[in-house]
Amino acid sequence: MDVAVVISVHNENNLRFKNCLRTLLYQETTHDYGVYIVDYASTDNLQSMLQELGSDKLFYVYVDKEPLNKAHANNIAIQSVDANIICFLDPYCIVPMQTIEAIYTHAIDEGLMLYIRKPYFVPEPMWQNLLMTPEDFEQLRTQDTQVLNDDFDIGIGPHKKQLYAIKRDRLVEIRGFDEQLSYGEDTDVIRRLLLSGNILIDLSQYIDIAYQPSVADREGKSEIATSRLIDVRKSENAAILKKSDPLRNLNTEWGAL
Repeated sequence: MDVAVVISVHNENNLRFKNCLRTLLYQETTHDYGVYIVDYASTDNLQSMLQELGSDKLFYVYVDKEPLNKAHANNIAIQSVDANIICFLDPYCIVPMQTIEAIYTHAIDEGLMLYIRKPYFVPEPMWQNLLMTPEDFEQLRTQDTQVLNDDFDIGIGPHKKQLYAIKRDRLVEIRGFDEQLSYGEDTDVIRRLLLSGNILIDLSQYIDIAYQPSVADREGKSEIATSRLIDVRKSENAAILKKSDPLRNLNTEWGAL
């Protein structure tokens, strides 16, 4: 397989994730690719939604072994996937049909491909419309319209790291993600990949990613941010995040089912 897209999720059986997957299946490319959904301890019957999509490009892995976090789920994908390039993506994104082609075309042995531009926004009434197709989302993207402005105070999403990709061998060299981290694993692994000598490639020059905002996110994200701040101040994760050793996971079991 040329490219594997990895999406690690917990209780994401919803329309946003379904839209994300539909656009991943709507790709203009001749390269062999698959979408790997690593589901850590969900209880929302995600498999039923994947079966509804009915694509042989979707692969599902269920994880119920500690630690039940995204870092562990991502590592399972690294260990399991037989692909030259691995791409990590968040489940609330919508990607253009050039995504797989751009990832494959710009991959080099020591290239860390990262989307570093703020995404455009698809209004909630639009992404919730069951009649919207991948073609509709693509047409919206090509109109180059910022549907929601930057100050719109709902469902504020991350400005960076919605998508990043790198040769699988480079991830194996640093032994994947730090499974001691219950959050911040994306920032951490990107920093370690750069420290180990990989070169940054800006994918935002070639693709535009959309974010599906939700009013329901506002309160939840505020609560999560507060709890995480408390956790960081009290836990050993604060010290872990400050380490600069790119080979931090040596002498540890990682990515084990």
